[in-house]
Amino acid sequence: VDELGISGASGAMGNAFTSIESPYSIVYNPSLIRADRTISFTYMHDILQYGADYDVATSVFSFGLPIDRGAKNNSIAVAYYLLSDEGIPVTEAGNDTIGGTHFVNIIYKGETSYMLSQVDFSANRRIADFSIGFLFDYVYSSMYDLKGKGYSFGGGIGYNRETGNKIVSGFGAGISYRNFSYLKWNNGVTDTLDCNFRTGVNVKVLKGVANALDDGIILSFDIVQTGSLARFSPH
Repeated sequence: VDELGISGASGAMGNAFTSIESPYSIVYNPSLIRADRTISFTYMHDILQYGADYDVATSVFSFGLPIDRGAKNNSIAVAYYLLSDEGIPVTEAGNDTIGGTHFVNIIYKGETSYMLSQVDFSANRRIADFSIGFLFDYVYSSMYDLKGKGYSFGGGIGYNRETGNKIVSGFGAGISYRNFSYLKWNNGVTDTLDCNFRTGVNVKVLKGVANALDDGIILSFDIVQTGSLARFSPH
């Protein structure tokens, strides 16, 4: 999910979204999730280069507490990700084609499908220009007769400030971390999905200097450190 990203906006920016407030930040930094209004719903479908389907649906609700004096300083969000592929051939090694050569027959056993799904739950709060957020996710995967379940958690902090200046109209920074997700398979094998650490900064410039630049231009830079990549090794 972290590598595939979400939304055209973050994809066009190379997923340098760790310091940017948006409904899509549930992937990049839970502290900066914000609904466009009170509630935001998003959906994305993509077909990856190797033919797998990638679907993402998110819902974000932003609200204020009595102490917030009308400001919507809190958000909760849910996101569902589904990576799936059909028609994967299943084979099995048979006997040697010639005794003692170890050149074996490959026996076709039919086809199977692969599915990896993930559900994220997050909440955050803004305090002045700072934000803090937490994330919990549940992962489920299946292939052939193998099924795996796991979970992970993470958090982030963010800072965003508007200056009111048309040349440099705002800036922000963010740090987020998602720990290893341990995926336990029904054959006794435990795998890990990647641990992810992100840090980023952004500068907003030229806001309102022309009709085509009402929102200005955002220049964003991220550094991403990924731990153990997903590996599939049941036996």
